[in-house]
Amino acid sequence: PQGVGKTTFMERLVDPLHELKASTDFGQVTDDRNIDLWDNFVLVLDEMGYASKADIESVKHVITSPTLLRRIMRTNHAISIKQNATFIGASNKELEQLIRDETGVRRFVGIRFQNKPNWERMNRVDFTLLWQSVDERGPDPIVPHIEIMRKIQESSRAMRPCEEWVRNLSDAFKKVEFEHESDWFRRYKEWERDHYDKYRMDLSEWRLELKRLIMHSGGKFPMEQSISPTGWNFRFLGRPKKSAITA
Repeated sequence: PQGVGKTTFMERLVDPLHELKASTDFGQVTDDRNIDLWDNFVLVLDEMGYASKADIESVKHVITSPTLLRRIMRTNHAISIKQNATFIGASNKELEQLIRDETGVRRFVGIRFQNKPNWERMNRVDFTLLWQSVDERGPDPIVPHIEIMRKIQESSRAMRPCEEWVRNLSDAFKKVEFEHESDWFRRYKEWERDHYDKYRMDLSEWRLELKRLIMHSGGKFPMEQSISPTGWNFRFLGRPKKSAITA
């Protein structure tokens, strides 16, 4: 929600680290001429809304890489610098609206801010004392919640039309025998016409995408494939049971 104090809370949270933080945006983060920016340990993203226009692959690399290669201004020389920064930002949009990534959003975690935050309680928080209470040598407090985080992150992952179609198939298509790719492609095209006006997959592209989804899923994708003299065949294994996300 807008105007409830997300940015105010975020600024108070990181204010005790003011000597170690800087404000930036996705454009500066991916600009290989920025060197001084990486002296900071906290980078506050002023405009999370610009995430949709950013090169997400470059952003992902910057977030996870221990070192970055950056070009010295007005030279052809590049140097390797250490990447110590953790990113934080606020937005009125959901994470999946900002970061459209088909491979997942494991590098991003969304924290929902209440519509009516308890400011009386938050105003009593000593954020400096809060940071001083962190035991950097103690157990990672995130570990007990990793599985819940993974489920939430998976639910935020962007899907291409082919995967979306399979995920929404009903159990009426579940059969023991394999069916030829032409039959499955015909069903897909009917669905595609109803759901995507401008996106069009041909048979070759659709087949490659479906095979990729099957092979890279570790056996978790609800489709199987086989090859025959007449071409590729597929069968639907049924809709997986949804596991509840509990806190």
